[in-house]
Amino acid sequence: MAGMTPTRPKQKRRVTSPLQEMDGEEEELVELDGSGSETSAPSLSAIASIVRQEMQTAIAPVEAQLSSMQATFGNRLSNVEAKLADHDLKIGKLEQLTVNKSVPTNVTQQVEKQLADLQSQLDTLKAVPVVSKADIAKTVVVGGLEDMPSLNAATQWLTDKLRELGGPCHTGTYMKSSTFKGLVFAKFNSSYDRDMAAALLRSASMTCGDKHVWATQDLPIPVRARKMFLLGLRWQLGEWGFSKREIEVGDEYFSLMIAGKVVVKLTMNESGIQYHWAEEWAQWDDFQNSPELSQLCEKANSIWHKQGKGSGKSKGAAC
Repeated sequence: MAGMTPTRPKQKRRVTSPLQEMDGEEEELVELDGSGSETSAPSLSAIASIVRQEMQTAIAPVEAQLSSMQATFGNRLSNVEAKLADHDLKIGKLEQLTVNKSVPTNVTQQVEKQLADLQSQLDTLKAVPVVSKADIAKTVVVGGLEDMPSLNAATQWLTDKLRELGGPCHTGTYMKSSTFKGLVFAKFNSSYDRDMAAALLRSASMTCGDKHVWATQDLPIPVRARKMFLLGLRWQLGEWGFSKREIEVGDEYFSLMIAGKVVVKLTMNESGIQYHWAEEWAQWDDFQNSPELSQLCEKANSIWHKQGKGSGKSKGAAC
């Protein structure tokens, strides 16, 4: 009878940390023996429908706040334009007096320079988008595309996948390196579209060649550095036996708490990230001297000092 027992299917479990996933590294799976029932995977359209419904419910308060901020910005811009119009009137009168009283040319040139500076400031105000601290960028980073030969090819691939998933269309893409290295930065019209696209791409569990495709919000460098450190620390503490349910990361990634008690707070200055540990954690020598903590600190500070601008922009394909 024992020889007739069917072989149970193998299961897979994750052996990589979120730290590796945020570096765009492929998640490794280890097969384990175990039993399980065969179920059919939901279709991409069903996943997309569920994600859209949840995102629309969650984003409604943010859209209301954004509308309020747009109205406030509009009022302030109107005030600036009114002041500039008043300056124009005063400049006109001054120019008339200059003609009548033969004011030296250098005075007129100074006035014209001041007017040009005011106009430049107004143009800058008009060009700045209305954003909140939680909506600094409307960009999604898509990784795992090393098999793509160029940014243009990766852009077309991303456009096709978003269309297939019923997601929002990006407004353009760019890369932050001189040559394409498998990372695409895709811009969207709003934070809602950005979050929707990232959620759809993640839930689809796609691959490009033999690489797992991942997507996340493109955070400013200081936030990205804090996030990398705190999420990496949370994972490491879980590996050391701390209850993961009791570990919490604060808003904007400034602190980490266990069971409601602050473990560490982060501040930033020109030299890098400053770590302010609770007294008992600061006095725990084995923890403070651990290679795992040193690696997290080094990586976070390397992100903080990272420099670079995007290049190689390409036009987004119509969705």
